[in-house]
Amino acid sequence: LVINENPDDVDVPLVLASIGFDLSVANPAVDTYNAEVISMAKMALQKMEQGKSSGTTNYGAFVYTYKSKDCPDGKTNATGWMNYTIGNIMFARMNQKKEALPYLYKATQAGCETKDKIANIYRIIGSWYVDEFKRLEAEKNASYDAIKDMPTTDPTFPEKEKKYKDLVALQKGYMERVMDSYARAYKAAVNNKETPAFSNVLLNRSKEFYKFRNGDAPKVTFDSWLTALPTSYADPT
Repeated sequence: LVINENPDDVDVPLVLASIGFDLSVANPAVDTYNAEVISMAKMALQKMEQGKSSGTTNYGAFVYTYKSKDCPDGKTNATGWMNYTIGNIMFARMNQKKEALPYLYKATQAGCETKDKIANIYRIIGSWYVDEFKRLEAEKNASYDAIKDMPTTDPTFPEKEKKYKDLVALQKGYMERVMDSYARAYKAAVNNKETPAFSNVLLNRSKEFYKFRNGDAPKVTFDSWLTALPTSYADPT
């Protein structure tokens, strides 16, 4: 296949972004072209949103094609991968973690591979919530220390108590997102037929977070919760 030289064609930016993604996840990673890779991925997304076509009809070329037997909708699959490319580089290589979240979320909403088969997308979103949970711990503890010996009749008590309770609720919400994300990472790993060792690491992490959030005797068992996990995935932003 030959890449179409038409400037409106999506194949060139798709191929260049794909090559750059491979470099960014290599061992050792090559970060030299990260900005250019993100630019190419965004260009590909823009062209696809504008309805530009693929000259190869496979959305990409050579080994970098997004239309396949398992993913016949090459445009949707490419959309998922370009969002993942941007999000993963920003998160893992550029330390722009919060800014990466919208792209990672979009990758879970589009495409047949990034939505259901790429465990790393859900894992890194989950890791962001772990960091946020930890970040709030000191603030929550300080908030508790400020009221633990304070008389409830103190005029500032209601406001300070509310702040503490809000932080507790926020941490609980973060932990729920953590266990949800790791559970989805596990399911994606299974769908992609990853090794049992890799899948089980994600499963055990999800179990640990579920126990941390719900205690040793939860009303709903972990297995039941995992089975009933909704297909929809909440926007992390």
